[in-house]
Amino acid sequence: MDSNSILEWFRTPEGKLALAGAAGGAVRWATLREKPVQGMASLFVGLVCSVYLGPVAVPIVDLLFARVLLDPDQRALPAGFIVGMLGIAFTGFIIDIWGAYRKKRVAEEASTGQAKP
Repeated sequence: MDSNSILEWFRTPEGKLALAGAAGGAVRWATLREKPVQGMASLFVGLVCSVYLGPVAVPIVDLLFARVLLDPDQRALPAGFIVGMLGIAFTGFIIDIWGAYRKKRVAEEASTGQAKP
């Protein structure tokens, strides 16, 4: 795949949706002042969530922004942005819950002396 075909893909509706989700990840990266690795993960998760879940959110965005966004083709972009940010937030929430569980489990095992591999 050459660079021209990649640039052409970003001009498609799916490519624009991917960029909108990545923009949501960039906003999270900037506002939380994440490290570069975490920021790149935010971009990726926002992109993936936007591409796969953005179309599902378009009817909701239509209800909210139909009077502002007169061009129906442009309504997918804010949907992708919003879904990208929500996907990152949800994923972070699940990771935080898992981390807290693991931390609690390690502390319990250390206090009872029953460390498991």
